[in-house]
Amino acid sequence: MRIRELRKEDLKEYAIINNNAYPGAKRTLEQTMEQLEKSMEYEHTQTFVAIDDYDKILGGLILLDFTIYQNYNELKMGGIGGVCVGLDSKKQGVAKMLVEDALQRMVEKELPISILYPFRHDFYQKMGWGQVGEVKEFKFPPSSLPVYPGRESVRGYRDSDLEGIKQCYEHFARSGNCTVKRTDNLWNLKMKHKPNIFVYEEDGVIQGYMQIGFDTSDPSFLKNDLKVIEMIYVNQHAYFGLLGFTASQLDQFDSVIYCTRRNDPFHHLLKEPCRDNQILHGLYHYSQKIGLGWMFRVLNVEKALMGRKNYQGANLEVTFEIEDSFLPQNSGSYTFVLNDGKPEVYRDRESANKIKLDISTFSQLYANYLTFSDAVNLGKAEVSDQDILSSLEKAFILPEPQMLEYF
Repeated sequence: MRIRELRKEDLKEYAIINNNAYPGAKRTLEQTMEQLEKSMEYEHTQTFVAIDDYDKILGGLILLDFTIYQNYNELKMGGIGGVCVGLDSKKQGVAKMLVEDALQRMVEKELPISILYPFRHDFYQKMGWGQVGEVKEFKFPPSSLPVYPGRESVRGYRDSDLEGIKQCYEHFARSGNCTVKRTDNLWNLKMKHKPNIFVYEEDGVIQGYMQIGFDTSDPSFLKNDLKVIEMIYVNQHAYFGLLGFTASQLDQFDSVIYCTRRNDPFHHLLKEPCRDNQILHGLYHYSQKIGLGWMFRVLNVEKALMGRKNYQGANLEVTFEIEDSFLPQNSGSYTFVLNDGKPEVYRDRESANKIKLDISTFSQLYANYLTFSDAVNLGKAEVSDQDILSSLEKAFILPEPQMLEYF
C-alpha cells in the first residue's frame, strides 16, 4: 500500500468511495466528481489517495492550506478533510496510514498547527489532535426574541455589498481565535450559489451580516424552520439588529435554529429559553444541545509558541515536558520564557516549574479550549508547582476558539 496524489483519471473511482463514506451529503456521483475536479485546480488544496499494488484506490483525504487568526496574530494551518475509506478496505489501517502521511507532509511544509473535523474523536486524539470545537444549538420560536430597534437597518444582500461584507468579516475574524483568513477563492466558493444573506448597514457601512438557510424536513410544506448558518457582527448594534430581523420572521417560520459558542449566554435573551418540553434531572428544563466538532493539533511546538507576538505582557518561566508518539520530534522538554510578554523557547535548559502532558492536551491549552487548571484537575497534565498555573492562564488567554469553515 502506498500514497500518491489524485489524478483526473481517478475521479470516478474515488468519487464512488467518497459518496459511500458520506451518504448523508446526498451528492450525485457527477456532483462529487465536479467538486473534486475543481479542488484539484485550487492551488491550496491537494487530494491524496492510498492505493494497493494493482493501483486500486483504497481511500483518500484532502489537505488544505489556511491562515488563521489568534487575536490579531496570523498562523499557517493545515486542514485535513474528506477522509474516506472504501467499504471493502475498512479495518486495514488505510485511514491511519493516510493521516500519518498527511502529518508528515504538513511538517515538511513547516506548518505549526492543524485542524480537522473528526469522524471519530478518539481516533484522532490518539494521533495528537485535541478536542476544541464546541457549539450550543438553540431552537426557539421567533416570537421568543424581542424585535430589537436595529431591525430596520437590516436589508437583503446586493452584489455591491461584497467588499463591505469582506471587511466586516475581516474585522470580526482578526480579533478572534482560530477564525480563518478568507481568501478571494474562499469568498468565491461561499458566494457561488448566491446564499441568502442579509446585512446590517449603518451610515453606509456594513457592520454585520447573517446567512440563513431553511429546514424543510417536516412533511407539511407550511412548517419550516429558519437556520442561522453564519452571523457576523462588529458591534452590539449590529448584533441586536440581526436578532431583531430574526424575530420579525414569526409569520413564516415555526422555529429558529441558531448555533453559538459554548460560553455565549444567549439564552438570557430568550423570553422562553426551554425547548421541546423535556425535563432533565428532576426539574430542569431542556434548553439547548451541545455539539462537539473540530479538533486542533500543534505540529511544531517551538513554532507554535513563538508564533504569538505577545503573551499579555507576562513574565514567567516554565518547562513543558511533552509526549508526542506520532511526531516524535515534538517529544521532549521545552523551556518557555516570557519577558514582558515576548517569548523565547530553549531545548537545552530546564526550569524549576515543570508541566508534563501529551501533545493532545498541549494543543487544547494552546487553543484556549482548556485552562491549565482544568488540565491539571482533569488529570490530563502534571504540574510541579500549582502557583504557576494562574500566570500561565493569564499569558495564554485568548477569545473563545471558533471555526466557521467546514472541510
